[in-house]
This record gives sequence, structure tokens and C-alpha cells, in this order.
Amino acid sequence: MEKQIILPENIELTEEVKTLYKDKDGKYYLSKDGAQEKLATHFKCKCGNGIREKYRIFCDACEPPAKPKETKVWDGESMLYVNDFDKYFSDVEEIEEYCEEEEIDKHTLTIYICDGNYLSEVREDYWEDVFAEDGELPKEIRAKLDELNKAIEDYKKPMSWSLSKYIAKFEWND
Repeated sequence: MEKQIILPENIELTEEVKTLYKDKDGKYYLSKDGAQEKLATHFKCKCGNGIREKYRIFCDACEPPAKPKETKVWDGESMLYVNDFDKYFSDVEEIEEYCEEEEIDKHTLTIYICDGNYLSEVREDYWEDVFAEDGELPKEIRAKLDELNKAIEDYKKPMSWSLSKYIAKFEWND
């Protein structure tokens, strides 16, 4: 197969004029619609009656009602999370004290139950990238790894907490 040779004078080109759209900050756009879409902060809602923010699907008037959140009775031990403050609390009294200090109505808060994050077992394949081909852990290390995993299994306290999907159900100390 012979390589095709193309010289600059043999290339056929047609002249084409493009219109660019420039915003007030001096940025250029290839299309008017693209520029308007990129620069807009709000759009007309599909319902035809409202205006919605750029990254919302609906306007306030046609926003579907939020799904009711699932509630669960608080066990008295799990951490609690108050989204309004982005803060974790260990008990209801702590939330009440915080609300009193900050002069916040505690009855308006949405309080979530947290799930504990626990240590997980360390498996032998953790070190597989340092083993020789078909290599294994030495017996002494394997025994210590088994001890460590037993200690992890027996340690029942969470290392940290994560927000769950449940809203806490409990009685305030009124």
C-alpha cells in the first residue's frame, strides 16, 4: 500500500464565515442558544407558569411533594445528627442545651439517627502486591493477623458515625 502524498497547494478548502457571540465579560460562544443556556441563572418551568433555578427540575409551584422520611425509635445509644447545624450529638439533652444556648426552637429540627462505622477484618490479600508469586504469609504473621482479627471482632464500639436514612423518634424532656 502506497502512502498518499498531499501537498498544501493541492488541498481544496471553502471559505465559511461563522458568527460568534460575545458576553459582557468578553467570552465567546459559537451559538446564541448555547451562550444563553450557559449564562442564565433561571429558566421558565415546563408548566409555563413559574421560573425555576438553573439546576432544579421544577418551579416552586409544581414541585412534587417530598417523600415522607422514615422514622425509627432512637435506641438511646446511637449518635444523633442535626442537619440544620451540621453537628453530631450524643443525646437529646445535648441537643436541648445547644438549642437553649442558641435560642433555637428544638421542635422545628429534623434529627437523624446515625449508624456506627466499625473496624473490618484485615484479610491476607491486603499484602498480595508484596507477595512473591504463589507466596503466603509466614505462620508467625498469620497467627498475629488472626489475633488482630479476633480483637477487631470482639471490639463492639463504633470508630465513627454516619448519617442514616431514619429520622429519630423520641420524647423531648419538656
